[in-house]
Amino acid sequence: MNTDLENIESAQRPWQFSLLHLFGLTTVVAVCAAAFSWGTGIGILTVALVPPLITTFYRTRAVINTAAPTLRTRSFGTLLAFAIITSYVTSLAALVAFTVTCSSVGVLAMGQQTPLTSVPILAAAFLLGGVAAFAVLYRSWPSRLPPK
Repeated sequence: MNTDLENIESAQRPWQFSLLHLFGLTTVVAVCAAAFSWGTGIGILTVALVPPLITTFYRTRAVINTAAPTLRTRSFGTLLAFAIITSYVTSLAALVAFTVTCSSVGVLAMGQQTPLTSVPILAAAFLLGGVAAFAVLYRSWPSRLPPK
């Protein structure tokens, strides 16, 4: 369980990451890269499933920690189910935003008759897709209501 000190620190620095987070991110990237080395289909499936599951986990924790008083009257199981379902839908929305943005840049590049293997086009597509996914997750991230 979280201690009061951890809650105070996370309230002061909500986007602070530790070495544990860095090692976790490195592990996820390595698993996705290994999945692509096993096969393209397995790699695509892994990349499509792993990030939404990770964001679902962290957003579920945030929903439970910052639940509104009306949600706190529910049983823990109901609150947990609500948090998991809304978090997974939000994670899929971020994935869709990423995919649509990347596809749009790719179609634009095809319309300009630029080869799709061009590194600047791919980098721009990935960057814009990441911004779109981050915007969806940031806007839907739960936060504590200010005291009245």
